[in-house]
Amino acid sequence: MRSLTIRKVGVTAGIAAAAAAFSLVGASAASADTPRHGVVYPTYYDCVYAGNTYAQMGLLHGFSCPQVNGGYRLDWW
Repeated sequence: MRSLTIRKVGVTAGIAAAAAAFSLVGASAASADTPRHGVVYPTYYDCVYAGNTYAQMGLLHGFSCPQVNGGYRLDWW
């Protein structure tokens, strides 16, 4: 009976540790994928590709790629 209690405590602690590690990894990955305003891409294709990728990840609702000196700027909202 005592070993069953110890096993339950160990499993509970392991699940809690795994959940904490998963939430930390998820938070760091989300902050790394956050798009930055005003990024200039060399081609229109690159700009649209980046905007579509961010939109599919749910990080932005809409975007445009106006032409600026030297490339195309990703403006998003």
